[in-house]
Amino acid sequence: MIGRVVLCAALAMGGAVAQTQKVDGTPLWRAKLALEMARARVLEDRFADASASLRDASKALADYEKDSPGPHAETARFIRQEIEAYAPRIVRNHEDALDRIDLWRQPIDQWYGDVHKSARQ
Repeated sequence: MIGRVVLCAALAMGGAVAQTQKVDGTPLWRAKLALEMARARVLEDRFADASASLRDASKALADYEKDSPGPHAETARFIRQEIEAYAPRIVRNHEDALDRIDLWRQPIDQWYGDVHKSARQ
């Protein structure tokens, strides 16, 4: 149920914002959304689905690394490597899944907020 609410909200926001902001659909947006989906799947005890969402986040972060060289790319690479190592294990080792996902989301949410803030100015 929570996952559906998150998905609906994300799609609603994405549709509305995509018309006015160029940054939606970018690797950063995809990574942010995939981590939100992974978190929702963990809350629903759907760990195989969470693993798939984590793999999506990893792919988006790899694209972000290519598109945005610099210090954020190094951090994105580190997060991507951590996600890639954890995604296959989440089904059997999920006690700290929410903490891990929240930790990975923090910088991505910050970067995404910074992009939107500068796009508005």
